[in-house]
Amino acid sequence: MKYLSVLLGTGLLLVAASGGMADDEKGEGKGKETPSLALASLPAPVQATLKAQSAGGRIKRIEKEIEDGTTQYVAAIKVKGRQFEAEVGEDGTLLGTEEPMKFKDLPAPVQKTITDKLAGRKLKEVEKRTEKGKVFYEFEIEGVKGETAVAVDGTIMPGEDERSEKR
Repeated sequence: MKYLSVLLGTGLLLVAASGGMADDEKGEGKGKETPSLALASLPAPVQATLKAQSAGGRIKRIEKEIEDGTTQYVAAIKVKGRQFEAEVGEDGTLLGTEEPMKFKDLPAPVQKTITDKLAGRKLKEVEKRTEKGKVFYEFEIEGVKGETAVAVDGTIMPGEDERSEKR
C-alpha cells in the first residue's frame, strides 16, 4: 500500500511538473523566456526585413507576438556594438525599432525636457523609438509608473505625459 501511495504521489508530481513546463514553453511561466524562433522558419517578407535590419551584424533572438490581434515578430539585433529591437509585421513591414540610449547621447532639446520632468528624481531608462518613420524618445522616471514620449525637438508628445503621471 505504501508503494502504491508513493507511486501515485510521484505520478501526480510528474503531471504537475509537466503542466508547469508546458506553460513555460508558451512563455506563461514565471521567469522563463519563450524559445527564440529560427529566421528560416519565418515568412519570407519578415526574413527579408530582418536581414536588412541586421546587415553587418547578427540577430540575437526572434519572438512572435500578437498585439491587438495582429501578428508581429520582434528581433533583438546587434550591429557594430549597437543593440536594438526591430518589430516587423507578417507582411514584412518594419513597424518600429527600440534602442536603449545614454542620456549624454540624446539631442539637447530632449535632454532639457527630460531634465525638467525629472525635477530631482532619477531617470530609470530612455529609449530611442521609431514608428512609422517617426523618431521619438521614451523615458521612465524611477518611482513613476509609465513612460513619457518626447519628440526630437523636445516637445512632449500629446497624450503621453498625462498617461505616465496618472499611473
